Amino acid sequence: MNNENTPIESSDRIPDVITRYRPDTVIEAKQTENQFEFVCANGVTLIITTVTERIFRCRYSYDGEFMPDFSYALNPNFNPEVPETYFEEFAPTRPTPTPGS
Repeated sequence: MNNENTPIESSDRIPDVITRYRPDTVIEAKQTENQFEFVCANGVTLIITTVTERIFRCRYSYDGEFMPDFSYALNPNFNPEVPETYFEEFAPTRPTPTPGS
């Protein structure tokens, strides 16, 4: 998989109009209460918010800029208790070679 920002190959649109932005190496990760922000080297940013124990909200930006918070899925009067949330990081793993692979 190519991790560079590339034009969409299968589109009938002009290549300079539509571009795919893929996250690459995460260079920064931070937590603020129930929200996690992951910033990649190419500027792509992902924000994951724990709304309830069963509802997570994911927001993605190719340049780190986000529009004002809005959702058709959640009632604006819905104000649940913020669940206890924590981030646990694990060391990177590598596949273990097996005989014949």
